[in-house]
Amino acid sequence: MNTKQFLYINLICVALAITTLVFSILWYQEKYGGNEPPPSAEREAVDTLETLKDIQKRHEATILAIPGVVGMGIGLCGNTPCFEILLLDDSVKTPVPSDIEGVMTRTVVTGEIKAHEAR
Repeated sequence: MNTKQFLYINLICVALAITTLVFSILWYQEKYGGNEPPPSAEREAVDTLETLKDIQKRHEATILAIPGVVGMGIGLCGNTPCFEILLLDDSVKTPVPSDIEGVMTRTVVTGEIKAHEAR
């Protein structure tokens, strides 16, 4: 994996993390009403995201070493935060773990991920 691919995968992971946080806040607003979530709920979402990022950092190299895995991100499985393992295709032979440190995983076939050159 070259530096551009590594940076692109990290950019995808950050985008997934931000998306997860936004969806968590929007879900809370819809469920409990009001224009702003209470500070405790927002803090909880940030703490959860930080915990997931820490777990991801500890396991990302191992997951990316599985042949056919092209990325790893944070997402939602229903209403529950989970890790998304991005696959080249659905023929991955090595089993992907069903959970990482108690956090559920799911696989998503994305195909090859290529970084675009800066313009």
